[in-house]
Amino acid sequence: MTRQTGIILSRTQYGSDSVILNILTTEGLISVIRKGLSRHKSQVRMIETTVGMMVEYVCSPCSGSGALPYIKEMTLLPTHPVNAPLPPVRAAQKLFMCDITRCSIRGGIDDSPLFFLLEEYLSLLSSSDVRFLCLEYTYKLCAALGFAPRGENTVVASYYDMCEGVFTPFQPSHKYYLTPSYSNLFFSLDRSIDTSPHSYTTDQWEKLWHILMTYYSLHVTDFHIPRSLAYLKEICRLEFFS
Repeated sequence: MTRQTGIILSRTQYGSDSVILNILTTEGLISVIRKGLSRHKSQVRMIETTVGMMVEYVCSPCSGSGALPYIKEMTLLPTHPVNAPLPPVRAAQKLFMCDITRCSIRGGIDDSPLFFLLEEYLSLLSSSDVRFLCLEYTYKLCAALGFAPRGENTVVASYYDMCEGVFTPFQPSHKYYLTPSYSNLFFSLDRSIDTSPHSYTTDQWEKLWHILMTYYSLHVTDFHIPRSLAYLKEICRLEFFS
């Protein structure tokens, strides 16, 4: 049995004392069962299985065809910045980043970039300016998922065709496109992590979320806007825009 490292993306109650965990690893998304949450060690196990935690674990072999493996051992990585305690607004951001990743993963691609991208951005929650970190992560996730823009914007006044993922000097015939001004706003999210973040007004912030969720709905099959986004926006309005 091999010890693996992963980030917990979701936790679902299973029976009276177990949970099903979706864990993102460098090898992809796996589903496992963690037992014993009603025993004397349940408080520790509840913390270990919190969404967004970086854990090491060992699974027992599956008991039958289609059965989920059981976690035999699980431990937190206590010194990893992903597991640092967070205030409410940053905890909401952590939950959303895990949620959007879980909602968007598609089969048939190399998932290691997803793991390292999520690890990088979750680590930033304990140290950096986080006002627009979730916007930037959601934008960067497009590239890791394989539907980032193709080509460069070589024309000053370019439309962006959201269906095809390309820039065009002509207005597309369908409704899913960005005007030149909104195109520039959207691609302002494309910055390296070591440069200063852009600043956005409340209206720009709201518009960027609308653009991103529309973009995901066009490129991720059966995509549903994460429920955690509504809470994230509410707490960010109070923290950053009031």
